[in-house]
Amino acid sequence: MSLKLYSALIKKDANHKIEDIALIKENFSILALFFHVAWFLCHKMWRTSLILVIIEYILLNAYSAKIIDGVDLIFLQLALLLLVALNANHWYRQYLRKKGYGLTAFVLAQNEEEARLKAMKSLHRNSPDLSFDEISEEIIDPKAYLKSMNIGNGKKNFGL
Repeated sequence: MSLKLYSALIKKDANHKIEDIALIKENFSILALFFHVAWFLCHKMWRTSLILVIIEYILLNAYSAKIIDGVDLIFLQLALLLLVALNANHWYRQYLRKKGYGLTAFVLAQNEEEARLKAMKSLHRNSPDLSFDEISEEIIDPKAYLKSMNIGNGKKNFGL
């Protein structure tokens, strides 16, 4: 198996406890290539989705007004799609940082589970006095947390 590069970001709550750990795979996003607006909407990046729709609208209007021809339109749309696919995960990481997440580490791992463990080890290495008191219940025991919030109904809950 090959190693993949992940960005590990953590978010702390008002009590300075670790509330969430987000892992973002650093690679070309095939889903963002084919479903760019929907990809950003699923990640709650409304502004980026709107900007992409406006750019597409401008390109189509330029084609309709005979400012650019069909070959130019196709070239510009392909360039836009490649730009989005190459940068989607980077833009998502920036979005999370604006939402209060802090970059903890870049980790190499075979899968997301291993990346999460390596990120926690890195966090502990950088903060050797880190205790369970600084980690929220959502991370320590997510099933018990969901059950206490009456969310755990046996179905999988999907977040970001």
